[in-house]
Amino acid sequence: GPSALTSTSFHLEDFAKAEELRQAARIFVDWLNGERGGIRLNGKNHTLAIMWFDDRQSELLVANATAWALREFQAHFALGGLGSDLTQHSALQARLDGRPMITAAATRASIFTENP
Repeated sequence: GPSALTSTSFHLEDFAKAEELRQAARIFVDWLNGERGGIRLNGKNHTLAIMWFDDRQSELLVANATAWALREFQAHFALGGLGSDLTQHSALQARLDGRPMITAAATRASIFTENP
């Protein structure tokens, strides 16, 4: 089945930036799955699927959405959202669920050092 990638912190107030990130992610996933057959791990290809969640800039919602997506959809890893404040909470939740998180839109060093 597909590897699931969850993403939070795409709230309506930042819709334009969020939409740019979503479009870039869609282009990448379409290319990865179509041209490369997905992510190759241990000699086997795994297609990638992305699920988006609106956290409404709430620490509780970002943690709950991350936990729900990782558990319900058995996501293999999470994608952090916009900014460091909420990404800190999704990174902690991903770590608690034993899953890695990738983020390109957070600058706080503790996200990376406290959640290896």
